[in-house]
Amino acid sequence: MIPGELSLDLEQIEPQSPRRPMSLYDSILDSFIFSESNTVEVQVQGKDPGYVRSQLVRRIKARYLGDIIEAEVVNRNLYLSK
Repeated sequence: MIPGELSLDLEQIEPQSPRRPMSLYDSILDSFIFSESNTVEVQVQGKDPGYVRSQLVRRIKARYLGDIIEAEVVNRNLYLSK
């Protein structure tokens, strides 16, 4: 080794498991973010609006979108607003 030369031992590590695929709720949020609408009604076949809201709120928090998007249930209807 030449004086002043940096020597490194590199080991190959196992790659991390692939990320989970994007969830239904992420795709709903992405579609809404890129839409021109300020408020939309969200309906997910076979799911209670309260459950869908809780999942969307969880994804909104995880993606730090709380200042941009709000999810609320009014009269058993779920709405997203910017």
